[in-house]
Amino acid sequence: GLLLLVLAQPWGLAATLGLNSAYALLSIGTALRAWQLGLAGAPLYGLGVLSLALWAGFFFSLGVVGLNPFPGWNFLDYPKIGGLLEAAFFSAAFINRVRERQRLQAVQRLRRLAETEEMLALEHQRQAAVALAQQQGLRLAGASHDISQPLASLRYAIEALKRSDSPAAITQHLDHTLSYAQTLLSDLIQQTRAELP
Repeated sequence: GLLLLVLAQPWGLAATLGLNSAYALLSIGTALRAWQLGLAGAPLYGLGVLSLALWAGFFFSLGVVGLNPFPGWNFLDYPKIGGLLEAAFFSAAFINRVRERQRLQAVQRLRRLAETEEMLALEHQRQAAVALAQQQGLRLAGASHDISQPLASLRYAIEALKRSDSPAAITQHLDHTLSYAQTLLSDLIQQTRAELP
């Protein structure tokens, strides 16, 4: 049984080293890709991978061959230190990523708020334009009523002028009525020009 244990030990060590190497390569590849993409927390993730490789790989290997870089420490603790450092850096990278996401969400909220305020301002402008158009419509309706009265008076005066023997009084009435209609039209035009850009 002892012979089998001794013979199996190199395969166990080889399998462990193979898995550790595969994990290290995958982690380094992931860190490099995150760095290339400019992801938030990529430097911290890279430091975590580097810490694990340094402590669990390099320093531990030195300890195994008898070259412990820190003689006061047990080299069997180096993988634990590497794992703790990796977890700490990964946690910091995760927190950094969460904060970046929260910052982006805050920026998006501010952008949506600005868009909403702009839409609200446009709606107020639209309502003001509708109110102005309604006022102008009412003013135009009133002005058309006011103008129709002098025009009707002109029509009656022309009929009276056709039948009359003394046109002077009727002509004076016509002149007065035309001046009044002109004044109404002039006032309407000036009000419209003042209200519209």
